[in-house]
Amino acid sequence: MPEAQQNPLISVIIPVYNRAHEIGRALESVRVQAYPNLEIIVVDDGSNDDLKGGLSHFRDMPITLLHHETRQGAGAARNTGIRAAKGEYIALLDSDDEWLPGKLDHQITLLRSGKSDARLLCSGYILTWDETGRQESRIPQPCATYRRLLMGCDLSPGSTLFAARRVFDEYGLFDETLERLEDWDWLLRYLKTGQVSVVPEPLVRIHLSPRPPLDMVQDSTRRLFRKHRAWIMQNSIVDSLKFLSSLLVEGSASAFYERKYFRAMWFLSRAVVAWPFRNLAFYNNAIRRMALIPSAKAVSTSLSERPRIMHVITGLDTGGAEKMLTDLAIANHHAGESPLLVSLLPGGARHDNLVKAGVQVKEVGLVRGRPGLRGLFRLVDLIRVEKPDIIQSWMYHADLYSLIALMVSGRRRQTRLYWGIRCSNMDTAQYGLTLRVVIRVCAWLSFLPDGIVANSMEGRSWHLRIGYKPKLFTVIDNGLNVSLYQATLSLRHEARAELGIDRDAFVIGALARNDPMKDYPNLLAALEKLDGVVCIVAGRGTKKLPKKPGLICLGERQDALRILHAMDVFISASAYGEGFSNAIAEAMSCELPVIATNVGDSSRIVGDCGIIVRQKNSNALAEAIKKLQRDPALRHDLGRRSRQRITEEFSLQRMVSAYKDFYHDPQFFVGGRESPRAG
Repeated sequence: MPEAQQNPLISVIIPVYNRAHEIGRALESVRVQAYPNLEIIVVDDGSNDDLKGGLSHFRDMPITLLHHETRQGAGAARNTGIRAAKGEYIALLDSDDEWLPGKLDHQITLLRSGKSDARLLCSGYILTWDETGRQESRIPQPCATYRRLLMGCDLSPGSTLFAARRVFDEYGLFDETLERLEDWDWLLRYLKTGQVSVVPEPLVRIHLSPRPPLDMVQDSTRRLFRKHRAWIMQNSIVDSLKFLSSLLVEGSASAFYERKYFRAMWFLSRAVVAWPFRNLAFYNNAIRRMALIPSAKAVSTSLSERPRIMHVITGLDTGGAEKMLTDLAIANHHAGESPLLVSLLPGGARHDNLVKAGVQVKEVGLVRGRPGLRGLFRLVDLIRVEKPDIIQSWMYHADLYSLIALMVSGRRRQTRLYWGIRCSNMDTAQYGLTLRVVIRVCAWLSFLPDGIVANSMEGRSWHLRIGYKPKLFTVIDNGLNVSLYQATLSLRHEARAELGIDRDAFVIGALARNDPMKDYPNLLAALEKLDGVVCIVAGRGTKKLPKKPGLICLGERQDALRILHAMDVFISASAYGEGFSNAIAEAMSCELPVIATNVGDSSRIVGDCGIIVRQKNSNALAEAIKKLQRDPALRHDLGRRSRQRITEEFSLQRMVSAYKDFYHDPQFFVGGRESPRAG
């Protein structure tokens, strides 16, 4: 037996029940601590899955496996591990959680430093909802008295706790009669005379598992209240009321997640009566949950084989979201489905394409920059008349209008609503107040739709960071009909002749509107550092760009494909905000190598078929362009692989299938797939 395991300093206790598929994540997080003097005690609490198989990849680690013949609960499993522990210190870790690097070093250094009288440490942690991808950092306050825990246990001791071994000798082990809340119970006992210090930074990632049954929670809250009521009441009846209120909140939350809404409201009302003086965040959360009840009850889980889908979009101009919706709707129409498109704004470059293809298009007549009730009520009427099974909205204004209209229409019980996110880290300071307000309101109301579909991983992450809290949040990549983008030498010559460009010139280009997000100043600054380069730019407002040698500004064009054929290299110089860049994917489909800034999902789209540079760095952009200018063979190789990558990873058919699969079974799509587009 290794010396570290014979005389370990730290004993890591991991209880596990039927998590052979997840325990590897926990063990790997212990491995990366790179702490040599420890033992790992895994306590199998009567599992019936292949735990030994799950541990087989960690034979190099000092693991001791203990067994319970039948399931006895998390408290009993932790107690078994603590009794067997040889270390001077105990560190707890739940089998579905993970430590962040440096966790053990931080805690043992603090505990042995003598800077605190505490013999027990917890830390900050990152709550992670695996189903939606939402993350939330929490830094609890230190506890010098039991009173702070009367309003709930936010320390997450199951995976953040680090304590001297003798603490458990003095204060006892976990109460094995409690099926839930045993850690809360233990901390209340400990805090009668002890204190808890907190490392004020996240050291653990807590993965939220399915909540336990309501009956189990109720039994544990009753036991916990009976156990502690007498001594708490001796100190203060106010403390007793706070404790009762918090236990009732636990019951309300459990009932809510089981969709037993009457019981949830009953528990919550009793909790408020017991102690109404809670903070504003508590009431804000309670109001949100109560508002969620009608929509949670409402939507039928079953759909017909060909559900009626209404797409709602702000407008039908030439942007990326408009193009993707157009391609998706036409593809579905050709497949025999009957999608309905509703545009909040009239007209738009894509409108005629949709109508010619036979897709039904409606308008509600809003005027850009002038939100109005008339358009909203027209949308309400359309929902009532068309009776869609699903409403899929695209972009912020359409998201908000669709939610309000569906609520007013009276069809919330029959119609699912999914919002669409098409951007990532927007610099909202560059835009008007209206957009900032709409984004803020959407974030606050994001728990109401049945789910959200982003077109980029970074888009999903950024919206979670700014406060979006949806039920489901998945990613479906944009897709292209690659057959439309076949480049030939004759098309290249024709495009260059039309633009007055020499056949042998080295041509770079960009397709983007003149917008702060697209950062044309960065591209123009790079162009000044280059010799013998022609640069084509096309997009709304590009004719207003300052004139530069070699720069051809085309303004807004409808023939983007023809312009791409004239290029040797495609440039995406965006500073922020990109989600899934259609322009990058289109260029790659035309066998063009791409140089892109590291914004949004650009690096994921490009892969190893182009060059990624930092944003707002004209020197790096210029050097990348020079590299491809000097090496035609490299350009050819990258271009060939680029088209192959789009064909295999980002095809139109793949996008169409992904939306169909998501609508059919959203929970399975989000939780059961490994593809990046499934989030």
